[in-house]
Order: sequence, then C-alpha cells, then structure tokens
Amino acid sequence: MFFLMALGEIYERHVDSFTTVMEIVKWTRTYDRIEKAINRAEHLANVIEGIVLKNA
Repeated sequence: MFFLMALGEIYERHVDSFTTVMEIVKWTRTYDRIEKAINRAEHLANVIEGIVLKNA
C-alpha cells in the first residue's frame, strides 16, 4: 500500500525542469527495486515455510 501511495505521489509532482524528470525516473527505479526485493523475500519465506511444514 505504501509503495502504491509513494508512486502516486511521484507522478503527481509538477514537472518544471529536466531535474524533476530525472528525479521521478530515479525514484521510480528505486521503488521498482524495492518491490522486486520484497517479492523475492516473500518467495523465500514461502519456500522456508514449505520446508518447515514438510519436516515437521
């Protein structure tokens, strides 16, 4: 939820210079990387849960 709110705030900014555009691109890529890391952590948690349940 926070991720989507942050992306929405980025795209609502007024673009008045090239620097602003570059900042939007930078933050968009940063949030994309954070999302990928969260997805990988969730996948890892699911794998660990499966191993624990299998060996319980």
